[in-house]
Amino acid sequence: MSDISSGLGTVPAAFIGSVQADATANINIKENTRIEGNKVSITANANTQAKITPLSILLPVAFGYAESNPTANVKIADGAFIKTTDDLILSAVSDSEVDVSSIAISISSLPALTRSLFVGTVFSCFTILRGDR
Repeated sequence: MSDISSGLGTVPAAFIGSVQADATANINIKENTRIEGNKVSITANANTQAKITPLSILLPVAFGYAESNPTANVKIADGAFIKTTDDLILSAVSDSEVDVSSIAISISSLPALTRSLFVGTVFSCFTILRGDR
């Protein structure tokens, strides 16, 4: 956050803002692991949420950037044993939310000079691997 001096004293001007959200969920079933059950469910969930709203009051420009990166992995090594009499459910779920906006308020008599820019990126990764791959 920067400060801008004015006739009213020092006024904060948060005209640039960025946020990054990362989450990783890993399930690693190692060699010689034994899992038995009627219905077996193995789930890795990675959820991220990135929100930002920079505000510029004295400068006619505001910029906001948000990035959201969830990663979910389920890995079953060779030699692992899973036995079920019903369903076997393997899932890796990555969920991402980006909410980015920016607000520029011009105190100038030329409102056409006011600019607001925002960018959001989302990357989701999920894998289910069997064996040593």
